[in-house]
Order: sequence, then structure tokens, then C-alpha cells
Amino acid sequence: MVLHRRSENVPPPGDCGIGKPRRRSFGAGEMDLPETKAQPDFSAAENGLSKRGPMFFSPAVREPVPRQNLRLAEIDLPAAKKCEKGKEWQGVYQTIKWEGEERVAWIRLNRPEKMNAMNGTMQAELMEAIKRTKRDEKFRCLVITGEGRAFCSGADLTEMGKDLDYGEILRTAYNPLILELQSLEIPVIAAVNGAAAGAGFSLALACDLRVVHESASFHQAFVHIGLIPDAGNLYFLPRMIGYAKAMELSLLGEAVSAEKAVELGLASRVIPAASWEKEIRDFAEKVASLPTRAIALMKHCLQKTFETPLPQMLEYEAAAQKAAGRTADHREGIRAFLEKRKARFSGR
Repeated sequence: MVLHRRSENVPPPGDCGIGKPRRRSFGAGEMDLPETKAQPDFSAAENGLSKRGPMFFSPAVREPVPRQNLRLAEIDLPAAKKCEKGKEWQGVYQTIKWEGEERVAWIRLNRPEKMNAMNGTMQAELMEAIKRTKRDEKFRCLVITGEGRAFCSGADLTEMGKDLDYGEILRTAYNPLILELQSLEIPVIAAVNGAAAGAGFSLALACDLRVVHESASFHQAFVHIGLIPDAGNLYFLPRMIGYAKAMELSLLGEAVSAEKAVELGLASRVIPAASWEKEIRDFAEKVASLPTRAIALMKHCLQKTFETPLPQMLEYEAAAQKAAGRTADHREGIRAFLEKRKARFSGR
């Protein structure tokens, strides 16, 4: 997890009327906004670096980098051929299923006999499938779900040897996966069809939206084996449900039911078993029909909310709104409003 420093600098005059103008020092992955005139650069959305959204600001670097140039740690794919940039996947997935529909891509974790426990092969294949989705501009939503009765039961402990360096496993496998998922400009839905435990809980938290099967549950299970939550869990969870509740779930390790997850704000809605497949597809199609570039800009700004002071956040919003206002989807939205019809967004 990247730790962000909170500046103790006094804000410049005009913010509160005291102090001298100073630059706020941001943590890794943040932009320095000099005083109050600096504006974040969303021009990449207009200059072809990404056809659908803004530049992604990598948590590992201070400078903005185009989406297609983002380099994260690579994971070897055992018994499978890596997909080179710009080419379709030619191998056979062993632990997941990938499906591309008209506007929605689907990743299904596929180790039902192991409750979709995550091993090295699954980590690598997930990374490859996310990159595959990112390369194709036609996809405007990604859904991640599980086969069988579990979403993901966490790391496969049966495949771990003794005296492992858990920190190194996180740095080389789990952390790059979470960063790759977070770098997606399209909305990502976790369709939690059953138990989401440990790293499976973290994977669900890293998605933009969570919809849950009536039998689903979340398990902050790390404490039961003497470990701490990881893979971004301690970053996402307190932002969603607050420090006190995040501490309670982490310390006690008690299960959270589907209904409780909605009550806490972990999930958007509970879907009955009888209509699970239909409602998930309908929801994914609804999300995919929204203005994709505006959503990318929303994601970028929301990811900065907790570390950015109000004056800088207002500048981020203004710069993002400028980029959104130049999209084809904005023009379509205005036309639809004036013509009193439903907008037909193209994602451009």
C-alpha cells in the first residue's frame, strides 16, 4: 500500500486568510499543484493518449503516464503463452473464464472445487484478462464473478510452502494485480455470488461496484491465521465504511452477510438467487450504457478525494469537467435533454 503524507503546510492566502503561499507536498502518485492557479492536466483525454478517458496517475510514480505505457510488475504465466500487446490471447485459461460480449467483458474465477481460492496461475491469468479487457476499446464495463458457490475464498494455502516471504508475494503478485484493476478507466463490477474471504474480499473491494447474491458473505479472515488484511484491503475498507467499523471487522474476523454488506455500504444491492444471472446482466448493461469517459474522469477524481485539500480538489473537478464537456457523450446528453428523449451514449 502506498502511504500518503498529509501536509502540515499553512494554506495560501485566500484559503483562510493567513500564512504565506506554499506548495503542498503530496504523497507518491499525486500531482503537485502549485498554490491555487495550478490545474491538473486532463488533456490526454483529448489528445489521443486514451480515446475514452483521462491519463492514469500511477501510484508508483509522480508524473502522469499514458494508459498504454503503464508498466506494472509482470507475473510469469505457467504453462501458458503470454499475450503480447496488441495481440489477442492465444493460450487456454486454466483457472478463469473470460468472455467478451458487445459492451461488457466478464471474468469468472473458475476453481469451484477450491471455492475459487487464488493461486499463482489464477493471479497471472487475472492480470492477463484485465489487460486483455483494457486493450479493447469496445468494452465499457467489466464484471468479475465466481463459478460455483464462492466468489473467492482467498489465497490457496494448500499451495504455499514453508518460510515464505509474504511481503514479496504481495509486491510481485497481488499488488500489481490490484493496481492493474484500479487503472481501468471503465467501471468494474464485483458480482459476489458467494463467500468472499481474505484476498477474495480485497479483490471485491478493489472493484468500483459490488452487487451480491442473497447467499453471499464477506470474511475478513486474516486474523484467524495470524496475519493482517492485505492486497489493498486496509486502503479500501476504511474509506467505504469508516475507521471504527473497518477495525471491528479486521480485529474480530466475523462474517458479514449480504444484507449487512448493503447496510454498511460495502455493496449496492442484494439480488435473489432466482433472478441472479438476469439481474447481473441487466445491471452490467445499464452501467455499460453510461458515458464511459465521464465515468473515467469521475474515477480519477474520486481516487484523490481523501488525500487532496478542497482548493486542489476544486481544480481537479474543474479540469475534469472541461474534458468531459468536450466529449461526444456530453453533446448527445444535451441533445437528448432538449429533444426530451433518453440519451444514447457511445462512450466517446
